Amino acid sequence: MQAVARLLAPIVGLAALRIASSLNGLSPDDPDSDRSRLVVDKIWRATTGIVLVPATLAVVLRLTIPETARFHSSIQGDIIKATKGTLLLYPQGESETVGIAQNLEESQQSSQERTRGREWYLQWLNGAWIYLSETRAGSDLVAISLLWLMMDVLWYGLSMESPAALSTLWHDPSAATIAANVDAVGRHALQNSCPGYDSWRTDPNPNITISRILEQNATRSMLVVSIGSLLGNATLICIIDNFRRKRILIVTFFILTILFAVTGATLKTTYEAEQSHRATIIFFGIMHFFFTVGPKTVILILAVEMFPTVYRGTFYGVAAAVGKVGAIIIRGIIGRTGNGEEALAKRLLGFMAVTSCAAVLCLALPDVQRAPGDPTAEAEAGTSSSILSDSGSMSDSGPASETGPELNAKLSGWRGFFKPLKNMTLEEIAPAVRRGSENNSS
Repeated sequence: MQAVARLLAPIVGLAALRIASSLNGLSPDDPDSDRSRLVVDKIWRATTGIVLVPATLAVVLRLTIPETARFHSSIQGDIIKATKGTLLLYPQGESETVGIAQNLEESQQSSQERTRGREWYLQWLNGAWIYLSETRAGSDLVAISLLWLMMDVLWYGLSMESPAALSTLWHDPSAATIAANVDAVGRHALQNSCPGYDSWRTDPNPNITISRILEQNATRSMLVVSIGSLLGNATLICIIDNFRRKRILIVTFFILTILFAVTGATLKTTYEAEQSHRATIIFFGIMHFFFTVGPKTVILILAVEMFPTVYRGTFYGVAAAVGKVGAIIIRGIIGRTGNGEEALAKRLLGFMAVTSCAAVLCLALPDVQRAPGDPTAEAEAGTSSSILSDSGSMSDSGPASETGPELNAKLSGWRGFFKPLKNMTLEEIAPAVRRGSENNSS
Protein backbone atom coordinates (compact mmCIF):
# COMPACT_ATOMS: atom_id res chain seq x y z
CA MET A 1 0.00 0.00 0.00
CA GLN A 2 2.99 2.34 0.35
CA ALA A 3 3.46 2.04 -3.40
CA VAL A 4 -0.18 3.01 -3.96
CA ALA A 5 0.28 5.97 -1.63
CA ARG A 6 3.37 7.11 -3.53
CA LEU A 7 1.24 7.16 -6.67
CA LEU A 8 -1.78 8.85 -5.09
CA ALA A 9 0.26 11.62 -3.42
CA PRO A 10 1.44 13.33 -6.64
CA ILE A 11 -1.96 12.69 -8.25
CA VAL A 12 -3.74 14.49 -5.41
CA GLY A 13 -1.23 17.34 -5.55
CA LEU A 14 -1.57 17.66 -9.31
CA ALA A 15 -5.38 17.60 -9.10
CA ALA A 16 -5.35 20.29 -6.40
CA LEU A 17 -3.07 22.42 -8.60
CA ARG A 18 -5.34 22.09 -11.63
CA ILE A 19 -8.54 22.79 -9.66
CA ALA A 20 -7.09 25.78 -7.79
CA SER A 21 -5.64 27.27 -10.99
CA SER A 22 -8.97 26.87 -12.78
CA LEU A 23 -10.95 28.46 -9.95
CA ASN A 24 -8.58 31.42 -9.79
CA GLY A 25 -8.25 31.83 -13.56
CA LEU A 26 -4.53 31.12 -13.46
CA SER A 27 -2.68 29.74 -16.47
CA PRO A 28 0.24 27.35 -15.87
CA ASP A 29 2.50 29.81 -17.70
CA ASP A 30 1.14 32.92 -16.01
CA PRO A 31 4.17 35.14 -15.35
CA ASP A 32 2.44 36.95 -12.46
CA SER A 33 4.63 35.56 -9.67
CA ASP A 34 2.80 37.18 -6.73
CA ARG A 35 -0.55 35.86 -7.95
CA SER A 36 0.89 32.42 -8.56
CA ARG A 37 2.37 32.27 -5.09
CA LEU A 38 -1.01 33.15 -3.59
CA VAL A 39 -2.66 30.26 -5.44
CA VAL A 40 0.14 27.86 -4.43
CA ASP A 41 -0.31 28.96 -0.84
CA LYS A 42 -3.96 27.90 -1.06
CA ILE A 43 -2.99 24.60 -2.67
CA TRP A 44 -0.64 23.41 0.06
CA ARG A 45 -3.19 24.36 2.72
CA ALA A 46 -5.87 22.41 0.85
CA THR A 47 -3.71 19.32 0.38
CA THR A 48 -2.68 19.41 4.05
CA GLY A 49 -6.37 19.44 4.96
CA ILE A 50 -7.16 16.62 2.54
CA VAL A 51 -4.62 14.25 4.11
CA LEU A 52 -6.43 14.57 7.45
CA VAL A 53 -9.15 12.34 6.00
CA PRO A 54 -7.07 9.19 5.35
CA ALA A 55 -5.05 9.83 8.53
CA THR A 56 -8.22 9.92 10.64
CA LEU A 57 -9.59 6.88 8.84
CA ALA A 58 -6.35 4.99 9.55
CA VAL A 59 -6.62 5.75 13.28
CA VAL A 60 -10.23 4.56 13.41
CA LEU A 61 -9.48 1.37 11.46
CA ARG A 62 -6.50 0.52 13.66
CA LEU A 63 -8.73 0.71 16.74
CA THR A 64 -10.95 -2.00 15.24
CA ILE A 65 -8.09 -4.48 14.65
CA PRO A 66 -8.33 -7.27 17.27
CA GLU A 67 -5.30 -8.23 19.33
CA THR A 68 -3.71 -11.62 18.74
CA ALA A 69 -3.93 -14.56 21.12
CA ARG A 70 -0.20 -14.24 21.72
CA PHE A 71 -0.63 -10.61 22.82
CA HIS A 72 -3.32 -11.53 25.35
CA SER A 73 -1.34 -14.46 26.72
CA SER A 74 2.25 -13.15 26.60
CA ILE A 75 1.76 -9.48 27.43
CA GLN A 76 -1.57 -9.17 29.26
CA GLY A 77 -1.29 -12.58 30.86
CA ASP A 78 -4.97 -13.23 30.11
CA ILE A 79 -5.30 -16.81 28.90
CA ILE A 80 -9.09 -16.44 28.85
CA LYS A 81 -9.05 -13.75 26.17
CA ALA A 82 -6.34 -15.60 24.27
CA THR A 83 -8.42 -18.77 24.15
CA LYS A 84 -11.59 -16.91 23.14
CA GLY A 85 -9.74 -15.19 20.32
CA THR A 86 -8.33 -18.50 19.14
CA LEU A 87 -11.81 -20.08 19.13
CA LEU A 88 -13.09 -17.27 16.91
CA LEU A 89 -10.42 -18.08 14.32
CA TYR A 90 -10.52 -21.86 14.75
CA PRO A 91 -14.09 -22.84 15.75
CA GLN A 92 -14.37 -26.32 17.24
CA GLY A 93 -18.07 -26.87 16.63
CA GLU A 94 -21.06 -25.20 18.29
CA SER A 95 -21.49 -27.60 21.24
CA GLU A 96 -17.77 -27.75 22.02
CA THR A 97 -17.40 -23.96 21.77
CA VAL A 98 -20.32 -23.35 24.15
CA GLY A 99 -18.86 -25.79 26.68
CA ILE A 100 -15.41 -24.23 26.50
CA ALA A 101 -16.87 -20.74 26.86
CA GLN A 102 -18.85 -21.74 29.98
CA ASN A 103 -15.76 -23.25 31.58
CA LEU A 104 -13.77 -20.13 30.78
CA GLU A 105 -16.39 -17.86 32.35
CA GLU A 106 -16.37 -19.91 35.54
CA SER A 107 -12.59 -19.85 35.89
CA GLN A 108 -12.04 -16.27 34.67
CA GLN A 109 -12.10 -14.57 38.08
CA SER A 110 -9.67 -16.96 39.76
CA SER A 111 -7.40 -16.86 36.69
CA GLN A 112 -7.26 -13.06 36.73
CA GLU A 113 -6.43 -13.07 40.44
CA ARG A 114 -3.51 -15.42 39.81
CA THR A 115 -2.37 -13.26 36.88
CA ARG A 116 -2.21 -10.07 38.98
CA GLY A 117 0.19 -11.70 41.41
CA ARG A 118 2.68 -12.89 38.77
CA GLU A 119 5.92 -11.16 37.90
CA TRP A 120 6.12 -11.77 34.18
CA TYR A 121 9.67 -12.83 33.35
CA LEU A 122 11.15 -11.01 36.38
CA GLN A 123 9.33 -7.89 35.24
CA TRP A 124 9.30 -6.89 31.60
CA LEU A 125 12.57 -4.97 31.52
CA ASN A 126 14.50 -7.70 33.32
CA GLY A 127 12.96 -10.30 31.04
CA ALA A 128 13.94 -8.31 27.97
CA TRP A 129 17.54 -8.10 29.17
CA ILE A 130 17.64 -11.84 29.83
CA TYR A 131 16.18 -12.51 26.40
CA LEU A 132 18.73 -10.30 24.66
CA SER A 133 21.74 -11.58 26.60
CA GLU A 134 20.92 -15.29 26.87
CA THR A 135 19.74 -15.86 23.28
CA ARG A 136 20.80 -14.74 19.80
CA ALA A 137 18.14 -12.02 19.93
CA GLY A 138 20.76 -9.43 20.89
CA SER A 139 22.83 -10.02 17.76
CA ASP A 140 19.66 -10.22 15.66
CA LEU A 141 18.53 -6.83 16.97
CA VAL A 142 21.93 -5.29 16.20
CA ALA A 143 21.92 -6.77 12.69
CA ILE A 144 18.41 -5.62 11.73
CA SER A 145 19.03 -2.16 13.27
CA LEU A 146 22.24 -1.67 11.27
CA LEU A 147 20.51 -2.87 8.11
CA TRP A 148 17.70 -0.36 8.69
CA LEU A 149 20.29 2.38 9.19
CA MET A 150 22.06 1.47 5.94
CA MET A 151 18.77 1.30 4.08
CA ASP A 152 17.78 4.80 5.26
CA VAL A 153 21.22 6.17 4.36
CA LEU A 154 20.77 4.80 0.84
CA TRP A 155 17.13 5.84 0.49
CA TYR A 156 17.48 9.41 1.69
CA GLY A 157 20.90 9.72 0.13
CA LEU A 158 19.43 9.08 -3.29
CA SER A 159 16.80 11.78 -2.63
CA MET A 160 14.43 9.77 -4.83
CA GLU A 161 11.41 11.82 -3.79
CA SER A 162 13.19 15.18 -3.74
CA PRO A 163 12.14 17.69 -6.43
CA ALA A 164 15.71 18.99 -6.56
CA ALA A 165 17.11 15.52 -7.29
CA LEU A 166 14.44 14.83 -9.90
CA SER A 167 15.22 18.14 -11.57
CA THR A 168 18.89 17.18 -11.62
CA LEU A 169 18.05 13.99 -13.51
CA TRP A 170 15.93 15.88 -16.05
CA HIS A 171 18.48 18.68 -16.38
CA ASP A 172 20.03 18.89 -19.85
CA PRO A 173 23.55 20.38 -19.49
CA SER A 174 23.95 20.84 -23.24
CA ALA A 175 25.13 23.98 -24.98
CA ALA A 176 21.53 25.05 -25.58
CA THR A 177 21.00 25.47 -21.84
CA ILE A 178 24.22 27.28 -20.93
CA ALA A 179 22.48 30.66 -20.84
CA ALA A 180 19.79 29.26 -18.58
CA ASN A 181 22.42 27.79 -16.29
CA VAL A 182 24.25 31.11 -16.06
CA ASP A 183 21.00 32.83 -15.19
CA ALA A 184 20.29 30.14 -12.59
CA VAL A 185 23.69 30.79 -10.99
CA GLY A 186 22.81 34.47 -10.65
CA ARG A 187 19.47 33.58 -9.12
CA HIS A 188 21.18 31.17 -6.72
CA ALA A 189 23.53 33.96 -5.58
CA LEU A 190 20.57 36.29 -5.08
CA GLN A 191 18.73 33.59 -3.14
CA ASN A 192 21.71 33.18 -0.80
CA SER A 193 21.81 36.91 -0.12
CA CYS A 194 18.03 37.16 0.18
CA PRO A 195 16.58 33.98 1.77
CA GLY A 196 13.23 32.98 0.34
CA TYR A 197 13.76 34.52 -3.08
CA ASP A 198 12.65 31.96 -5.66
CA SER A 199 13.28 29.15 -3.20
CA TRP A 200 10.71 27.11 -5.11
CA ARG A 201 12.86 27.10 -8.25
CA THR A 202 14.40 23.66 -8.84
CA ASP A 203 14.66 24.02 -12.61
CA PRO A 204 17.39 26.17 -14.25
CA ASN A 205 14.98 27.45 -16.90
CA PRO A 206 14.65 31.19 -16.12
CA ASN A 207 11.13 31.41 -17.62
CA ILE A 208 9.56 28.55 -15.69
CA THR A 209 6.63 29.30 -13.38
CA ILE A 210 5.63 27.91 -9.99
CA SER A 211 2.73 25.99 -11.55
CA ARG A 212 5.01 24.35 -14.11
CA ILE A 213 7.49 23.42 -11.37
CA LEU A 214 4.74 21.72 -9.36
CA GLU A 215 3.46 19.90 -12.46
CA GLN A 216 6.97 18.70 -13.28
CA ASN A 217 7.58 17.50 -9.72
CA ALA A 218 4.34 15.47 -9.67
CA THR A 219 4.86 13.99 -13.15
CA ARG A 220 8.51 13.11 -12.57
CA SER A 221 7.69 11.51 -9.22
CA MET A 222 5.09 9.28 -10.85
CA LEU A 223 7.46 8.27 -13.64
CA VAL A 224 10.57 7.55 -11.52
CA VAL A 225 9.18 6.68 -8.09
CA SER A 226 5.64 5.35 -8.49
CA ILE A 227 6.12 3.00 -11.45
CA GLY A 228 9.17 1.31 -9.96
CA SER A 229 7.53 1.09 -6.54
CA LEU A 230 4.29 -0.44 -7.84
CA LEU A 231 6.13 -3.00 -9.97
CA GLY A 232 8.43 -3.78 -7.05
CA ASN A 233 5.54 -4.43 -4.66
CA ALA A 234 3.76 -6.60 -7.22
CA THR A 235 6.93 -8.62 -7.78
CA LEU A 236 7.54 -9.07 -4.06
CA ILE A 237 3.98 -10.33 -3.53
CA CYS A 238 4.64 -12.99 -6.18
CA ILE A 239 7.99 -14.20 -4.79
CA ILE A 240 7.86 -13.61 -1.04
CA ASP A 241 6.52 -17.12 -0.30
CA ASN A 242 9.02 -18.81 -2.60
CA PHE A 243 12.36 -17.37 -1.50
CA ARG A 244 13.89 -16.87 1.91
CA ARG A 245 13.64 -13.32 3.17
CA LYS A 246 17.36 -12.80 3.78
CA ARG A 247 18.23 -14.29 0.39
CA ILE A 248 15.97 -11.71 -1.24
CA LEU A 249 17.86 -9.03 0.70
CA ILE A 250 21.28 -10.37 -0.25
CA VAL A 251 20.40 -10.59 -3.95
CA THR A 252 18.79 -7.14 -4.12
CA PHE A 253 21.68 -5.52 -2.23
CA PHE A 254 24.09 -7.15 -4.68
CA ILE A 255 22.04 -5.91 -7.67
CA LEU A 256 21.85 -2.41 -6.15
CA THR A 257 25.64 -2.39 -5.84
CA ILE A 258 25.93 -2.95 -9.58
CA LEU A 259 23.20 -0.37 -10.31
CA PHE A 260 24.92 2.25 -8.16
CA ALA A 261 28.15 1.73 -10.09
CA VAL A 262 26.46 1.91 -13.50
CA THR A 263 24.15 4.82 -12.61
CA GLY A 264 26.89 6.86 -10.95
CA ALA A 265 29.23 6.35 -13.89
CA THR A 266 26.47 7.18 -16.38
CA LEU A 267 25.50 10.37 -14.56
CA LYS A 268 29.13 11.51 -14.28
CA THR A 269 29.85 10.72 -17.93
CA THR A 270 26.78 12.48 -19.35
CA TYR A 271 27.36 15.51 -17.12
CA GLU A 272 30.97 15.90 -18.19
CA ALA A 273 29.96 15.42 -21.84
CA GLU A 274 27.10 17.94 -21.42
CA GLN A 275 24.50 15.41 -22.51
CA SER A 276 21.03 14.63 -21.21
CA HIS A 277 20.57 12.07 -18.43
CA ARG A 278 17.92 9.85 -20.04
CA ALA A 279 19.83 6.65 -19.25
CA THR A 280 20.30 7.78 -15.63
CA ILE A 281 16.55 8.33 -15.27
CA ILE A 282 15.87 4.78 -16.42
CA PHE A 283 18.47 3.40 -14.00
CA PHE A 284 16.91 5.39 -11.15
CA GLY A 285 13.55 3.78 -11.89
CA ILE A 286 15.18 0.34 -11.90
CA MET A 287 16.90 1.11 -8.59
CA HIS A 288 13.56 2.08 -7.10
CA PHE A 289 12.15 -1.24 -8.26
CA PHE A 290 14.87 -3.28 -6.53
CA PHE A 291 14.69 -1.09 -3.43
CA THR A 292 11.01 -1.96 -3.10
CA VAL A 293 11.52 -5.66 -3.83
CA GLY A 294 14.28 -5.81 -1.22
CA PRO A 295 15.47 -3.43 1.51
CA LYS A 296 12.62 -0.91 1.62
CA THR A 297 10.05 -3.66 2.29
CA VAL A 298 11.76 -6.85 3.46
CA ILE A 299 13.74 -5.20 6.28
CA LEU A 300 10.49 -3.89 7.77
CA ILE A 301 8.91 -7.35 7.47
CA LEU A 302 11.86 -9.14 9.09
CA ALA A 303 11.93 -6.66 11.97
CA VAL A 304 8.42 -7.89 12.83
CA GLU A 305 8.89 -11.61 12.24
CA MET A 306 12.19 -12.07 14.11
CA PHE A 307 11.03 -11.34 17.66
CA PRO A 308 8.35 -12.76 19.98
CA THR A 309 5.16 -10.83 20.66
CA VAL A 310 6.10 -9.69 24.16
CA TYR A 311 9.14 -7.73 22.89
CA ARG A 312 8.31 -7.20 19.22
CA GLY A 313 6.97 -3.65 19.41
CA THR A 314 9.93 -2.39 21.45
CA PHE A 315 12.60 -4.11 19.37
CA TYR A 316 10.94 -2.94 16.16
CA GLY A 317 10.96 0.60 17.54
CA VAL A 318 14.66 0.35 18.41
CA ALA A 319 15.50 -0.79 14.87
CA ALA A 320 13.39 2.02 13.36
CA ALA A 321 15.02 4.63 15.63
CA VAL A 322 18.52 3.49 14.64
CA GLY A 323 17.44 3.72 11.00
CA LYS A 324 16.33 7.32 11.45
CA VAL A 325 19.78 8.19 12.79
CA GLY A 326 21.10 7.19 9.38
CA ALA A 327 18.45 9.35 7.71
CA ILE A 328 19.51 12.37 9.78
CA ILE A 329 23.22 11.84 9.07
CA ILE A 330 22.77 11.58 5.29
CA ARG A 331 20.48 14.62 5.20
CA GLY A 332 23.23 16.65 6.84
CA ILE A 333 25.68 15.46 4.19
CA ILE A 334 23.25 16.35 1.38
CA GLY A 335 22.69 19.77 2.93
CA ARG A 336 26.40 20.48 2.49
CA THR A 337 26.98 18.81 -0.89
CA GLY A 338 23.63 19.46 -2.61
CA ASN A 339 21.82 17.43 -5.28
CA GLY A 340 23.82 18.52 -8.32
CA GLU A 341 25.05 16.06 -10.93
CA GLU A 342 28.56 15.75 -9.55
CA ALA A 343 27.47 15.43 -5.91
CA LEU A 344 24.76 12.88 -6.76
CA ALA A 345 27.18 10.82 -8.88
CA LYS A 346 29.74 10.72 -6.06
CA ARG A 347 27.07 9.57 -3.60
CA LEU A 348 25.97 6.81 -5.94
CA LEU A 349 29.51 5.50 -6.31
CA GLY A 350 30.13 5.78 -2.57
CA PHE A 351 26.96 3.83 -1.78
CA MET A 352 28.50 0.73 -3.36
CA ALA A 353 30.43 0.18 -0.12
CA VAL A 354 27.22 0.51 1.94
CA THR A 355 25.29 -2.05 -0.12
CA SER A 356 28.23 -4.48 -0.07
CA CYS A 357 28.45 -4.29 3.73
CA ALA A 358 24.67 -4.69 3.99
CA ALA A 359 24.71 -7.83 1.82
CA VAL A 360 27.33 -9.41 4.10
CA LEU A 361 25.42 -8.36 7.24
CA CYS A 362 22.29 -10.10 5.94
CA LEU A 363 24.03 -13.42 6.54
CA ALA A 364 23.66 -12.82 10.29
CA LEU A 365 19.86 -12.67 10.09
CA PRO A 366 17.83 -15.72 11.16
CA ASP A 367 15.69 -17.68 8.73
CA VAL A 368 11.97 -17.22 9.21
CA GLN A 369 10.86 -19.77 6.61
CA ARG A 370 11.58 -23.42 5.96
CA ALA A 371 11.27 -25.59 2.89
CA PRO A 372 8.73 -28.46 2.85
CA GLY A 373 10.31 -31.76 3.81
CA ASP A 374 13.20 -30.22 5.79
CA PRO A 375 13.95 -32.89 8.46
CA THR A 376 15.45 -30.33 10.84
CA ALA A 377 12.35 -28.18 10.58
CA GLU A 378 10.13 -31.21 11.15
CA ALA A 379 11.95 -32.04 14.38
CA GLU A 380 11.72 -28.43 15.56
CA ALA A 381 8.04 -28.30 14.71
CA GLY A 382 7.41 -31.41 16.79
CA THR A 383 9.36 -29.97 19.73
CA SER A 384 7.44 -26.69 19.66
CA SER A 385 3.95 -28.20 19.61
CA SER A 386 3.67 -28.32 23.41
CA ILE A 387 4.93 -24.75 23.73
CA LEU A 388 2.37 -23.53 21.22
CA SER A 389 -0.49 -25.09 23.14
CA ASP A 390 0.87 -23.61 26.38
CA SER A 391 0.85 -20.08 24.90
CA GLY A 392 -2.77 -20.33 23.85
CA SER A 393 -2.10 -20.73 20.12
CA MET A 394 -3.20 -23.54 17.84
CA SER A 395 -0.46 -26.12 17.31
CA ASP A 396 1.01 -26.62 13.86
CA SER A 397 1.90 -30.05 12.64
CA GLY A 398 4.69 -28.56 10.51
CA PRO A 399 5.78 -29.54 7.04
CA ALA A 400 5.55 -33.26 7.80
CA SER A 401 1.78 -33.01 7.22
CA GLU A 402 2.30 -31.53 3.76
CA THR A 403 2.98 -34.71 1.88
CA GLY A 404 1.25 -36.64 -0.87
CA PRO A 405 -1.83 -35.04 -2.46
CA GLU A 406 -1.79 -31.98 -0.18
CA LEU A 407 1.74 -31.00 -1.11
CA ASN A 408 1.14 -31.74 -4.80
CA ALA A 409 -1.96 -29.52 -4.76
CA LYS A 410 -0.04 -26.71 -3.10
CA LEU A 411 2.74 -26.91 -5.67
CA SER A 412 0.37 -26.98 -8.65
CA GLY A 413 -0.44 -24.08 -10.94
CA TRP A 414 1.74 -21.05 -11.60
CA ARG A 415 3.65 -21.58 -8.33
CA GLY A 416 4.69 -25.07 -9.32
CA PHE A 417 8.00 -23.84 -10.69
CA PHE A 418 9.10 -22.93 -7.15
CA LYS A 419 8.55 -24.84 -3.95
CA PRO A 420 6.66 -22.53 -1.59
CA LEU A 421 8.27 -22.05 1.80
CA LYS A 422 6.41 -22.42 5.05
CA ASN A 423 6.64 -19.74 7.73
CA MET A 424 8.31 -20.85 10.93
CA THR A 425 6.56 -20.48 14.25
CA LEU A 426 7.90 -17.94 16.72
CA GLU A 427 9.30 -20.80 18.81
CA GLU A 428 11.38 -21.92 15.85
CA ILE A 429 12.60 -18.45 14.84
CA ALA A 430 13.50 -17.25 18.34
CA PRO A 431 14.12 -19.18 21.57
CA ALA A 432 11.10 -19.04 23.85
CA VAL A 433 11.40 -16.47 26.62
CA ARG A 434 9.82 -18.84 29.09
CA ARG A 435 12.42 -21.52 28.40
CA GLY A 436 15.24 -18.97 28.63
CA SER A 437 14.05 -17.80 32.03
CA GLU A 438 13.74 -21.33 33.36
CA ASN A 439 17.26 -22.24 32.20
CA ASN A 440 18.61 -19.05 33.76
CA SER A 441 16.98 -19.76 37.12
CA SER A 442 18.20 -23.38 37.15
